[in-house]
Amino acid sequence: MKVTIISVLAIACAAVLVLGNIHWDKKTTVAVGPEQATQAPSEHKASAADHQTQDLLSYATNWPENSQEQFKQKIEENQPFHIIIAGSESLAAENNGWPNMVKAGLEETYGEAVKVDVQEYDMNSSQFVQQDKQQELTGDMIILEPFTLKDNGVVRIEDSTANLETIIDDVTASHPNTEFVIQPPHPLYDARFYPIQVNQLKKFAEDHQLTYLDHWSAWPDAKTEEIKDYLLEDQSAPNEQGHEIWAKFVEDFLIKK
Repeated sequence: MKVTIISVLAIACAAVLVLGNIHWDKKTTVAVGPEQATQAPSEHKASAADHQTQDLLSYATNWPENSQEQFKQKIEENQPFHIIIAGSESLAAENNGWPNMVKAGLEETYGEAVKVDVQEYDMNSSQFVQQDKQQELTGDMIILEPFTLKDNGVVRIEDSTANLETIIDDVTASHPNTEFVIQPPHPLYDARFYPIQVNQLKKFAEDHQLTYLDHWSAWPDAKTEEIKDYLLEDQSAPNEQGHEIWAKFVEDFLIKK
């Protein structure tokens, strides 16, 4: 009889243990399930955001290193990176010139991560500095055409260079992280003194370790009449074809594909 009772108790204990185990497994499953459900979307969003940031940064790998770092910081702070395209009226910004084409391309690629403004001035470099217009250049990256054509025959090369240095020094004094990218105006047919000015501009950029956009390399040879097909009749600015060449060169620099 005692053996029977002991056997029954042993079976009962085993059953209690098994049932208790099953009950505990169910509680554990219920406890873990909701936590996984709440964590997964958050991790997915973070992963998607990181992927988007890397995509944006990959487009900017042609930029100066300082600008790339600033761009990354702006993205993390959810602030737009401000690009200013500035220069003389050869930009033809009001007549759908190349800066407008570049702006459209940047907005399509970078969305709200980049803000683009075009600032055009009808003056030479001496007038620009005398009127303290450089204080208007308050972007993170300034793509500057420093009035080289407007200076032609009016401002000496050494004065033009000094003016450019003043512009850069004044801007970076108040905005140390601003990066300047220098480029010449459009080429002219069979010019003599003007190419010397442009070569001096290129040397200035090299000496000061500034990025120089040598878009002349994308145009036809300026010594041939073919260049006329890309300029207005008075050569004051590019025509539609010329603006397309200039736009593509600048856009290829700003958007690496």
